[in-house]
Amino acid sequence: MLLGDEQIESLIIRDPREIEEAKGQWERREWGRIGEKILIDPFHTSNVNPISYELSVGSEYISLRDPYTVRQLAAGGTVTLAPNETILILSEEYVALPRTIAGFLVPRGENSLKGPVCRPHASTQHGPESSKSVSQTCPNIRPVSNEVKSSATLFL
Repeated sequence: MLLGDEQIESLIIRDPREIEEAKGQWERREWGRIGEKILIDPFHTSNVNPISYELSVGSEYISLRDPYTVRQLAAGGTVTLAPNETILILSEEYVALPRTIAGFLVPRGENSLKGPVCRPHASTQHGPESSKSVSQTCPNIRPVSNEVKSSATLFL
């Protein structure tokens, strides 16, 4: 079952004090204590769609060719991917879901219609980890640049 926009909005933790408390509970692996609530911080009502939430691109990314170097991503900037390179782009949002709600990430449609064909990937883990990254692999034979506009859609 997918959640509708009204259901998503009704489950979001909005109080700033409760948000910080919930983050602490997740980081201490006390995820059962937030109950059935969803944590998306910052939360933007305009990003809610009928069965999803649009994640925003954050300001950092890493290449799996050099995973210990965090690179800055300027707003509206581009990233050049070498053949078969995978990058992880941090989302603006911190996302934590209760055990009773599953979420999955898919690439935004507008990204797959421009430039080279790249395969976005997202992995989720059950537990306190936040869903903050989306990776992209380009199997091209030459380097390519893509403007990074949006991260992914989180379906709930």
